[in-house]
This record gives sequence, structure tokens and C-alpha cells, in this order.
Amino acid sequence: MDAPQPFRAHDAVSSRDHLERLGAVIDETGVSRKEAFRMVAAVVFFGLFFAGIVVLSAFAMAEKEAEATRAQTAFAALVLSGLFGSLAFVSVRHLWRYHGSTFAMHAGGIVAHLRRGTTVLGWEDVARWYAQVQRVGVNGVPVRTVRIYRFVAADGREIKLMSIYERVDEFFARIESELIRRKLPVASADFDAGTPLVFGPFVVSRDGISHKTRTVAWTDVETLGVSVGVLRVKGRRASFAVPYLKVANAPILLALYEQIRRGRAQRNREVGAGA
Repeated sequence: MDAPQPFRAHDAVSSRDHLERLGAVIDETGVSRKEAFRMVAAVVFFGLFFAGIVVLSAFAMAEKEAEATRAQTAFAALVLSGLFGSLAFVSVRHLWRYHGSTFAMHAGGIVAHLRRGTTVLGWEDVARWYAQVQRVGVNGVPVRTVRIYRFVAADGREIKLMSIYERVDEFFARIESELIRRKLPVASADFDAGTPLVFGPFVVSRDGISHKTRTVAWTDVETLGVSVGVLRVKGRRASFAVPYLKVANAPILLALYEQIRRGRAQRNREVGAGA
């Protein structure tokens, strides 16, 4: 078997020199007011906790006569104030980084305009993309859903589409649909030519699908799909599961499997008809 090749990407597009080559803007989004309000509220909340702990600790230390007890109170106040102070700093930093930023979908690719600069990825530049959807809760009660969609070029450039943007799911669905339309035929051709393809921790070839040292032949695959945020491969002799967020270009892998499954079914019908 030939050495596995990363999912194919073409020459990178320079964000400074070739932005105009992406063509007209199809749609654009900015920071959600709801998310911005959440971050401001988090800054205020953590800031008040920080100030409250410092003030209460000062009063508590003033009332303590034993030096050892005062030292323990001071240490506890230092730890707690450091924790809430750090959380407030992270919230401020996140708000400052993305305030005023925009994310645009062009005819020829995607563009992220942030405070630190502009990143441009043409459709052919996107070598890998990942989808992370995580539900955050308190005491088992869901509070919010965090979404992070990453688009990575072969040269390491990366664009993130996150919950902070308006219509984040709609944007991701449109972008992913375009990537699948463009890259699935390439992946199918490479697969048919016998070129191994890498999808994060998985390696796909005409022999089967491999994960680390285990390989499941296509004839042994019983199911391959996504369940509860995990991509699972179940075979007759071996099975494995990987978090969906770690699987690069997962929809391409799933579509390839469907093509392979339908092809096998068609061949079995032809064999049955000829018997």
C-alpha cells in the first residue's frame, strides 16, 4: 500500500494579493449581539466576584487574631480572586478580539476579518475542516451550545466560525455543502485510483478503513455513522470510535462509505441475477 496522503489541497491563496479573486460576496455575518451581551455579562459577573472576594477577605482578616488563620484566609482569597480575575480577563480578551469582526462567504471561498488581520481561504485552499458542537450545562441542565467550526489550509492558515457569530449554523451548512460538492468527486477519484486518504485518525483505502493498528475491510463493515458526537465504525471482527470533532472532512468519509456500500450492493445484485 502506498504511503497515506493528506486530503488533497491546491496552492494557497494569498490573503493580501488575491482577495479580489474570490469574487462577489454571497453573504456576510458579524458578532451576535446576544453573544456580545453574554460576554459583557460574564465580565461584570466575574469582576464583581473578584472584587467581592477581596473585600470580604479583607474584613475577615481584620477580625482574625491568630496569624495562622489570617494566613489561611489570605491564601484562600488569593486563589479565588485569581480564579475569577482570570475568568474576567479571558472574557474581556475574547470580546476585544472578536468585537467588530466579520465572516464572509464569497463565490470563491471564505474570509475572516478580525482585529489582528484578515484571513482568506479559497475553496481549493481548504484541506481539512472540523465541526465541534458541545452542550454546556450546570448540574446536568443544558445552558447553552458552543459551536466551533474550523477550516484549515495545507499551509496551516485557519479560519474559525464560532457561536459568537450570527447565523453560525446556517453559514456552516452552506460552506460545508460547497466543500462537499467540490471535494467529494476528487476524493472518489483518488479512492478509485488506489490512493489512501486520511480523515484525521482514520485512513481509508480500497482495502478498508484503518485506525491506528486496526483495519476493518469494507466487506466486514456493518455500520459506519455518527451517534452522540462520535463517529463509530463497527465491523464483524473489530470496531472503533472517535469523537466527531477530531475527524477531518467527516462528511466526505461518510459519503465515500455510502458510495462503497451502494457499489457492493449493486455488485451483489448483479452476481445474484447471473447465478
